[in-house]
Amino acid sequence: MTRFVILSSISLIIAAGLKAEDNKPEAKESHDKLVQDVLKIMQDTTKILKDVKNKEQADKAKKDVIALVERMQDVKKRYAAAGELTKEKDAELEKKYKVDMDDAYKSLQAEVQRLQKAEYGKEIVSLLEQKPKPAGK
Repeated sequence: MTRFVILSSISLIIAAGLKAEDNKPEAKESHDKLVQDVLKIMQDTTKILKDVKNKEQADKAKKDVIALVERMQDVKKRYAAAGELTKEKDAELEKKYKVDMDDAYKSLQAEVQRLQKAEYGKEIVSLLEQKPKPAGK
């Protein structure tokens, strides 16, 4: 059940950005760049999770996972600031990134499921579900 929460939150980050129209491209970040950032975060998260095979590695990975959660929140804020996408741009981005995003999503989902089954992995997965602490940490 928690894996769906994590994957849903990642999907919400993506969806939030893909529902906006880019009125002033010169003043706003490119949606293309934001989708690339989300893809990179998903790939980085999967790589970190793949390396977790025991409690010691899980403890070492906590700092990296927390940093990734903060990166996800940053991208979500940047999506909100980027404005809305046109239907054409939305279709273009989907066509361009759909295969990569699907692959990244499936890989991430597999690692989350694997860690959910291991006692040492449950804490790492729960970190992915949490919102980062405010700037002061």
